[in-house]
Amino acid sequence: GYAPLTEAVRAGRWRTSRAERPTLTGARLGIVGMGRIGRLIAVRAQGFDMTLGYHGRQPHADAPGRYYADLIELAANSDFLVIACNGGAATKHLVGREVLQALGPNGYVVNVSRGSVLDTQALIDALAHAAIAGAGLDVIEDEPEVPRALLDHPDVLITPHIAGRSPASLIAQRDALLASLSQHFADVPIEFAVRAA
Repeated sequence: GYAPLTEAVRAGRWRTSRAERPTLTGARLGIVGMGRIGRLIAVRAQGFDMTLGYHGRQPHADAPGRYYADLIELAANSDFLVIACNGGAATKHLVGREVLQALGPNGYVVNVSRGSVLDTQALIDALAHAAIAGAGLDVIEDEPEVPRALLDHPDVLITPHIAGRSPASLIAQRDALLASLSQHFADVPIEFAVRAA
């Protein structure tokens, strides 16, 4: 659910909590990283008739949407920018001040990848100056420590790194592990092998 609004209603703020909200239908979605997770996000976005764009190391012929080699250009053409790429040194602070500035005052950034990809201080500054509309964060750069500026901001939703922690997804992870072990000991190609980038 949308917990802040539920809490507002519980606190008796029904009338003051009915401000207009952005809609997904027909909006422009930018996806940073068109791997397995990025593709799953794209499939769901197509259900809302969203216009899709994506950024990654290279274009994929079978990927939905338009490829943007320039992340800043993708951000400028997005209402929602969802970060779903790998973490690590190569992507540290990939989404920083310039990308957030390009996203603009009506844009939202969502991070479901790794906290290191989104520059926390740049995000705090963008929110403080209304350079973006808001953020949805499942991962934080120095988690579990969360800066007070993010906790206190009314246009930031934070979850404790729980994406992929439903009972069904945990069962799927277990099944993938068991299948990988079985494939390894049978000396056949491992379907879910982890490969170096």
